[in-house]
Amino acid sequence: MPNEFKGYNWWKNKTYSPSSYAIREDLVNGPQHYNNGGIECIDAMEAMLSEKEFIGYLRGNSFKYRWRYTYKDGEQDLKKARWYEDKLLKVYENNLDLKEIQSGNGQESGTDC
Repeated sequence: MPNEFKGYNWWKNKTYSPSSYAIREDLVNGPQHYNNGGIECIDAMEAMLSEKEFIGYLRGNSFKYRWRYTYKDGEQDLKKARWYEDKLLKVYENNLDLKEIQSGNGQESGTDC
């Protein structure tokens, strides 16, 4: 690190006011850093992965955010987990093949935990 930056605390020179928070990015439903090049990252992932892989991706991300919510971003992580679960539910609802496969597995709805 160059000497001129050592010991420089940029946050001490920042001034924050309530008005600086008036316009705030939605970090759950559409963070700007996931929307570059005219396509949202989740849409590119869905297009790139097979349906089975995409379902695994959604399940894994939901699990990740639920796992860490008490250690990192609390409510925001729970909202992100719910976002992935809602997306998974849409994929499930729009795929008749998944419903047919699941309905034939011998399990009764609502009896397992």
